Formats: sequence, C-alpha cells, structure tokens
Amino acid sequence: MSDEPIITRSPLRNALSWTLRILAICFSILFFLIVIESLMIIEIPFRFAFGWIFHANKTLPFLLENWRAALLPLGCLILAGILAHRFIRRTLAAKGISRPWRPADTLASTMLLLLGCGAAIALSGVVHESVWLMSDRWVESNRRSELTMAVNNSRQLMMALADYHEMNGRYPNSLRELEIELDTPRQLAWTEVTYKGVREPFILLHPGETRLMNEDEPLIVSPIIQKDGKIVVGYGDSSVKSLPAGEFSRILQAASLRKNQPPPAGE
Repeated sequence: MSDEPIITRSPLRNALSWTLRILAICFSILFFLIVIESLMIIEIPFRFAFGWIFHANKTLPFLLENWRAALLPLGCLILAGILAHRFIRRTLAAKGISRPWRPADTLASTMLLLLGCGAAIALSGVVHESVWLMSDRWVESNRRSELTMAVNNSRQLMMALADYHEMNGRYPNSLRELEIELDTPRQLAWTEVTYKGVREPFILLHPGETRLMNEDEPLIVSPIIQKDGKIVVGYGDSSVKSLPAGEFSRILQAASLRKNQPPPAGE
C-alpha cells in the first residue's frame, strides 16, 4: 500500500472559490433581472438598506457648515439628561430602592429614547420613499397599462378644463394655453406622458368654445393606444370613457362638423 500525499486546499483558496461562485450567481441574477426589466425588485430593498448613506451624504455637509445651530438643541439635551438623572435618583431614594442609578444608566436610557425617535422618523421616511418609488414614472409605466394612465390623466384634464371655463367663460384655445393659465405644469400629469413623441397626447375638440359642452359631447380625445386598441374620450359633464379605436375618426369628424355649423339663433 503506497502512501500518496493528500492534497488539501488552503482556507484562503476555499474562501476565494466560494466568493467567486457567489459573485457569479449574483451577476447572473442581475443580468436576468435586467433582461426582464425588473430592476425594481433590486432597487427597493437597496434603497431601504443603503438609502441612509445617500441621505447622510446630502445632510452632513449642511450640518457641518451650520454646526453652531446644533449647539442649542445639544445643550438642551444635556440639560434634560442632567435633570432626568437627578429626578430618577431622588425618586429611587424616596422609594427606598437601594440600587444605585449611575450616569451610565441615564445615558443609556437617553440613547434608547433617541433611538426610538430615530426609528419612528426612519419608518416615516421608508413609507415616503415607498410612495415615491411607486409614483415614479418608470415604475408607473411598468406597473400600469397606457390605457389606465390615459384614463387617469384625462380625468385630471377634464377637471382643469372645467375650472378654466368657470374662470374665463370659455375653453382654452389649446392645452398649452391651459397649462400656462394654471401655472402648474409640473402638476399636470398629461403633459408628462407622451404617446409616440407627442407632447400633448390629448386633442382638444372645441378650442375657444364659450358654451359648456353637453354630457354626450366629447371635449377631449386621446390618440389611439395601439397596445390596447382603445381611445379615451372626455365628455362635457367631465365623465371619461374608453372606446374602441374605430371611434376615433367618427369623433373627429363629428367635432369638425359641429365647428363648421352656424350658431343657433339667439347665440
């Protein structure tokens, strides 16, 4: 029986081998998520775990430049800690409790209280960050269809048109005019969503019209949403409906005929 040497791998080589395997698995998963456009699965836990680093990077320079402003709350905290320490010691002595209350106990209690407050603030930040992520346009476009977005945007647009007519006695000559009048372009969702590069995806059918539209008269219409084969139409009573794409030409033709008709007597 021959004595053959047993080859053993060093712990360092084992650790390196396992590290390479884990990295290969992680990169494979990341590549798979990129292919299926599901980076949100990684982004959300990443922000929850390391978002405080980005927050500290933004806030620490401001705090260091304005360190004098932190002296007052820090002094109040120290004073409150001293008073709380004396109060607790007097209370324990009055109750005949022999256990000494040391300054370290007060410091630990204060730190625990501050940690609880910080956790509550962090929890509210997590909720805010989650809502922000869910309302992000990239997440929105992956989570909801274009038809759903067009319906929601048309409802906002119809309310804005009704407000404009009430203030000016007529409808605007264009959606751009409506945006300038309200002076809140960042709050108007329909200007942020484009269909095939069109900035104003909805068509205003009766620009400058002074009379209010009836409930059965279309006021706005979206371009054809090819994916769903639908259009979104807003009516004079601020109601919104999604119709088959075949209705697009009929609605435009009816609006054109209405525009060319002479006004009724008395108008």
